[in-house]
Amino acid sequence: MPTYTLPYRITSFLERQIAWLECALKELDAMGWATDDELDALVIRQSQREQEAQNMAREYNGLSHEWQQTETIEKDGRDSIRLLSQQAQELSETLRIRYGEAQRIADKRAQKKRNALDDLRRERRSVTIYRPEMIVSPGFIDKKA
Repeated sequence: MPTYTLPYRITSFLERQIAWLECALKELDAMGWATDDELDALVIRQSQREQEAQNMAREYNGLSHEWQQTETIEKDGRDSIRLLSQQAQELSETLRIRYGEAQRIADKRAQKKRNALDDLRRERRSVTIYRPEMIVSPGFIDKKA
C-alpha cells in the first residue's frame, strides 16, 4: 500500500494532469475537420474541460503551497517531480497554442456562416422587391432598379 507522502501526491497529480492534457489535445485535433454537429459536441465538451481545469488548478494550488512549506523532500523525489512538471508544462503550452488555432478555425467558420446569412438576406430582399405583384402595368419601369 502506497504512502500518501507529498511527492507521491504531486507525482499522482502531475500524471493525471499529463493524461488530461493529452486527451484535450486529441479532442482539439478532431475539431479541425469536424462537422457542425460534431463541433457543437466539442464545444460542450470544452466547457466540461474548463470545469475540470478549474478543479485541477485548485488541487495544484494546495499542493504548491504544501511543496513550498516542505524542505525535507529527497533529491530523487524532486527530480522525478521536476521531469513530470516539465512535461506537463510543455503539453500545457502546446494546448494553449492549439486552443488559439481552434479559436481561429471557429472564427473562420462563424464568419462564413455570417457571410452566407448576409447573402441570403440580400437575395430575399431582391426577391421581395421584384416580385411580380409589384408591376402595375406592362410598361411599368421601376425607377429604383
